[in-house]
Amino acid sequence: MWQGCWLVIKPSRWDEAKIETMVADIARLKDAPPLIFVTERSRAWLIDGHHRLRALARLHFKEGAAFLIEEEHADPYSVWFNGERIAPWRRR
Repeated sequence: MWQGCWLVIKPSRWDEAKIETMVADIARLKDAPPLIFVTERSRAWLIDGHHRLRALARLHFKEGAAFLIEEEHADPYSVWFNGERIAPWRRR
């Protein structure tokens, strides 16, 4: 469960149309996969879900589902998020 995240991504890094589509379909947004954070030196870094988090913030959600991966277990995630960018639950 995440609560009160700060969004520190540069505006040029997100797709505004994608966020607006998510905001327009609240039911689908609520059914989306959890956000994924990795902890590193006592900080949590959002590695998947930037657009979802921004859409949820615009809809005034204060909390939601998330995976929090400890730093020592993060290696497998850094590979696929920096490579093919397909979450394990979306693979076929």
